Amino acid sequence: MTTNANDHAVRARRIVLAYGLRDTLPDIPNIEEYYGRSVHHCPDCDGYEARDKRIGVIAWGTGAVALALKLLQWSDDVVIFTHGHEREWDDELNSKLLAEQITVKTEKIAALEGGGGCVENAVLSTGERVPVRALFFSIHVERTCDLAEKLGCECATDPGEPDIVVDEHRHTTVEGVWAVGDVVAGSKLAVTAAAGGAIAAIAINKSLLPPSRRV
Repeated sequence: MTTNANDHAVRARRIVLAYGLRDTLPDIPNIEEYYGRSVHHCPDCDGYEARDKRIGVIAWGTGAVALALKLLQWSDDVVIFTHGHEREWDDELNSKLLAEQITVKTEKIAALEGGGGCVENAVLSTGERVPVRALFFSIHVERTCDLAEKLGCECATDPGEPDIVVDEHRHTTVEGVWAVGDVVAGSKLAVTAAAGGAIAAIAINKSLLPPSRRV
């Protein structure tokens, strides 16, 4: 049994957790105007749309290097913005960026310029305008609520991988609780979420059978 936002008790024989993840947007004024059109967080989903354009990466963790190198699949002109933060990757990873001629801008982004949802420039705190036609960011990802923890489900401890631990049937470590979609390990795609839901549904349906009907 659990309670909803109105403090009403909710009872269920089985529970499926499918509340997804939340990506933290960079703290840049007016970025919402471009998010989903020319500012993205998933290179697998939207990298192709940025092909042959100058692409900017907003990140400062080690994932910044992986994201920038991946985006070279679609463009040979990539620049990283650490947005005023110290870079967190080591010299070995930095050498990979240098080998691919990927520029790193350490100044804070003060604003984005463009129109109709299409970004044209990243304006730095120094006043420099860096031309970009697409931006990808990787800052922080978190589950949208803490229901899994409240139910006692085991969760990954790595803040960069906020996954609920499940088995091959999407069953969590708590009896009667399953988890599917972005909250479990694997590709964060609608098609894989749907597949996970089907796998969990079959397992749940089987679990509802009385012992005398199970083989």
